[in-house]
Amino acid sequence: METTNKWAYALGDEESYNGIFFDSKDDALGEAMYVARKLDIPTVWVGQVEMYQPVISIAEELIYQLQDQAYEEAGEYSTGWLDDVTEDDENELNGVIEKCFFEWLEAHPEYRPQFFTITGSKAYEVGEGK
Repeated sequence: METTNKWAYALGDEESYNGIFFDSKDDALGEAMYVARKLDIPTVWVGQVEMYQPVISIAEELIYQLQDQAYEEAGEYSTGWLDDVTEDDENELNGVIEKCFFEWLEAHPEYRPQFFTITGSKAYEVGEGK
């Protein structure tokens, strides 16, 4: 998860964060207090949003899979193919795959992660003031 500069609130209990994000803790708290007063909810929670950020590290697995495919197709003739890929070259491949994945994700926003977690969640009692 990657900490963002966004904040969110939950009404009543810490498990009910609603996915509406604010640019500041004060903005989130102000809106939470406003809504809680209207709904007669005694406690609100405010915390910082963490979004899932995919980390692509599949080059090693991909190389093994390709070696297995090659062996299935060509048998022993394929022995040794891709055995000498260096760590730097594997990291380069991971970077290329990651770039490709994020370009694909940009082209298909319906597949973007819509889930998040909250860090530093704190309860506030709803009172007259903010």
